[in-house]
Amino acid sequence: MTDTRGDALEAPDPAQAPGAALLAIRVREIRESRRWSQADLSRATGLSRAYIKAIEDGRAKEPSARTIGRLALSLEVHVIDLMQALGALPDDYHRLGIVADLDLTMYLRRQRRLSEEFVSMIMRLIHLAAIDEAEVDRTAS
Repeated sequence: MTDTRGDALEAPDPAQAPGAALLAIRVREIRESRRWSQADLSRATGLSRAYIKAIEDGRAKEPSARTIGRLALSLEVHVIDLMQALGALPDDYHRLGIVADLDLTMYLRRQRRLSEEFVSMIMRLIHLAAIDEAEVDRTAS
């Protein structure tokens, strides 16, 4: 089966990596809403088309924070949206009392059991997104 742009569609396999399957669905939804092919997203992110396909098929087990950042920037969504889809952040992380960097870092390490490198990349992406939002707010004023 293919989508309207000719990209092969495979349903993500939730058994492989639940977060990867949710990320796959979210990335595909956003890409298709923009009427982009996988090749269009590949060009926008600088990632290979094969890797975009692997992400959308749920076969990319743990995309790096840099990859998540590239996808978020290219798809014009907040990095937290994709981190939640990946399962690295709960949808209600504010309700859980995760309001400070230290709280989030501890949550990611202890509850999600993410590697120190992955936690560090997530925190850098969140900070870069916050800086970018502050810049947009400042220039809009």
